[in-house]
Amino acid sequence: MRESAQEVISLSDALLITVTSFFRDPEVYALLEQEVIPRCLERKEPDDGIRVWSVGCASGEEAYSLAILLLEAVSKLEVSPKIQVFASDLHEHS
Repeated sequence: MRESAQEVISLSDALLITVTSFFRDPEVYALLEQEVIPRCLERKEPDDGIRVWSVGCASGEEAYSLAILLLEAVSKLEVSPKIQVFASDLHEHS
């Protein structure tokens, strides 16, 4: 590793988890759907917004899962706040 910068990159890539799927952790998404998201939306006005950041989401299924939950929740409201979902991952290939 001291002699080759590429070895450091290869080791880093090997240690980073690139597993991703929709609703990957069902218990967490159920908690978000039933408790967290409704609480976040309860006092929102039409001009308000809600921002969600999915960190370490590889190819993005987690971010899409959050967006799905948010869209389903706001569809039940008379007036919907603006929704923004951000996603990032440290693993450059992801």
